[in-house]
Amino acid sequence: DEVYSKLLAEIFDPPSILFYKGNISLLNTTCLGVIGTRKSTAYGQRVCLSMCEQLVINNFTVVSGLAIGIDSIAHHTTLENKGHTIAVLGSGIDQASVYPSSNRYLADRMIANNGLLLSEFSLGTSPLRYNFPMRNRIISGLSLGILVIEAAPKSGALITARNALDQNREVFAVPGNIFSEVSAGPNALIKQGAVPCIDIEDILETLDLKRLNSYINKEKIQAESPEEEKIIAHLNHEPIHVDDLIRLSGLRAAELSGTLTLLEMRGVIKNFGGMKYALT
Repeated sequence: DEVYSKLLAEIFDPPSILFYKGNISLLNTTCLGVIGTRKSTAYGQRVCLSMCEQLVINNFTVVSGLAIGIDSIAHHTTLENKGHTIAVLGSGIDQASVYPSSNRYLADRMIANNGLLLSEFSLGTSPLRYNFPMRNRIISGLSLGILVIEAAPKSGALITARNALDQNREVFAVPGNIFSEVSAGPNALIKQGAVPCIDIEDILETLDLKRLNSYINKEKIQAESPEEEKIIAHLNHEPIHVDDLIRLSGLRAAELSGTLTLLEMRGVIKNFGGMKYALT
């Protein structure tokens, strides 16, 4: 089907049928899988909150598995920040089959906020144990990469990471306390060659999306004058000094100053002090 995920279609064993509820167009957006243990620590929860906030800002769709722990935090944080999220289930997507039952409210909230529930299992399918390893290949298959926040040495999150490697996806791992069992998984992945991830820049640089996202953001801005168009062409999310803008835009200082004021009043740019400006 033309709406079937182009990335998922590339993997060795893509599901021939997908059941869905919600915004199916999310299948072909810029997706990143965020996964981890059900027994998350305060550290893992804080990392998940921070990373998902930044993923939303950078126009990623957050993909996870609706499990308790890191998965739930990933979905919840994405919704709180008005982002897009996909939950891939190891059961049917009907209300009675959504697992765990404690997250049925979260699933409903996702649908109400332009999210997507996805499964290769037909309606009424129970959450059987062997469904979840199959589910994991879809999480990684939909995504450009997988971010592992916390995981025990033998866990479903590491199965997903292995799937990602087999599918030629990037694997990002958050380093953690060497004495913590739930950090053993990510730490081992880093030893094996996963990208250590301490902030969003590690993901953007590895996937080479920083330039792309700046371009997308600028495409959404409607310049209201030739002067604005010249300025916006040289702005991104990194603050730039007025003197550099004068040189790059070719505008006179008075023209630049007046146009910057108008852009700031419209909420397009922010003054960071020291005569430096960036896109909001």
